[in-house]
Amino acid sequence: MPEWTVYAHNKTFYAFEDGKLIDACRIRKKKGHGLVRYDRAENLMLREEEVERVLNSLGEMKQIACFSGPYLFDRSQGMHFDGLAQKVDEAGEIFVTERLSIEEVEASRAAAQNALAEAQSYASLGGTFRQNARHCAQEGLKYDPQNQELKKLLERME
Repeated sequence: MPEWTVYAHNKTFYAFEDGKLIDACRIRKKKGHGLVRYDRAENLMLREEEVERVLNSLGEMKQIACFSGPYLFDRSQGMHFDGLAQKVDEAGEIFVTERLSIEEVEASRAAAQNALAEAQSYASLGGTFRQNARHCAQEGLKYDPQNQELKKLLERME
C-alpha cells in the first residue's frame, strides 16, 4: 500500500506518494454565512528543477499528514480533499480566503440537499446501490461540509 505524505509551505500544498511528488496546488478557502468550503485556487505544474528544490526543502515545510492507504484522498481516514485542506488551513498555509455570497451559500446547501436525497434513494434500494449512495453523499459534502445528515448517512454506510 502506498505511503502518502502531505506538506504545506509558502501557501502551497504538496502531496507525495512513496516519496515522489504527485500533486502541488494552492488552496482557496471560501467562507461566509456559516459555510466554509475549500477548493484548488491554482494547480502547479513544476519543472524538474523545481521538484528538486521542493524535495531539498522538506525539512522547512509543515507536515500536514502521513498515512498508508490505497488513495491520497480517502474519506474513510478523514483524508479527503476538504479534510486535508482544513489541516492546511490550521497550519496557516491557505493561499487566499474569499467571502461566499448568500446566493453561493444557498446554492451550495441546495446542491447538498439534492445529493442527500439522491444518496437516500440509492441507499433504500439495497446493497448493490450502496457505492452509488456513498458517492452521492460524498459529493454532497463537497457542497456543504457541515451537513450532519450527509455525515450520518456516510457513517451508517461504513
